[in-house]
Amino acid sequence: MSLASHGRSQGQFGQTNYSAAKVGVHGFTMALAQPDEAADAVAFLSADGTRYITGANLPVNGGLYMC
Repeated sequence: MSLASHGRSQGQFGQTNYSAAKVGVHGFTMALAQPDEAADAVAFLSADGTRYITGANLPVNGGLYMC
């Protein structure tokens, strides 16, 4: 799955607290990314071979959080 879990991106009835916590994890890890790391991700997604990657959450975290 993605960075936190499926419930983070989809939302579930009665799971407001769970979804909010997972979105917090996502935002926290995005805030930790350094500009060079984000630039590398942009360069990767700009390559011709990645044109079919759409609507994806690309964690830029150096493998510190693998799911």
